[in-house]
Amino acid sequence: ELSLVFLDCISNICYYSTLISIKKRVSPIEVTRYFEISLKFTLYADNFYDWSEQGHGIAAYAVWLAATAAGLGANLQHYNPLIDEQFAEAFDIPANWRLRSQLIIGSLEAEAGEKAYVADDIRFRVEK
Repeated sequence: ELSLVFLDCISNICYYSTLISIKKRVSPIEVTRYFEISLKFTLYADNFYDWSEQGHGIAAYAVWLAATAAGLGANLQHYNPLIDEQFAEAFDIPANWRLRSQLIIGSLEAEAGEKAYVADDIRFRVEK
């Protein structure tokens, strides 16, 4: 039985990464592919992991916007690593995949509540 999972939903999308595990333990094919790219773009190689995380964020945001446009609600969860092993067993997830987030999509039960934000002039810096 899976715990900490939103089962009463329309869709539960899990975003995984393999880049972090490439540095630890993976198949020779993945290591070769990673090093080929690293050698081709040595100036940027140290940024690959960060960029993959940013890619996950924009992908989740795009799906969230699509769900909103369809009149659905969504929330992004980060229960990893609490559910990693359960998901891996339940859905036969490869050992070298790392769960980064879950986007849960369902009916919109209520509008989001008010949220306090740090003022823009503190959060952002604009140089002219």
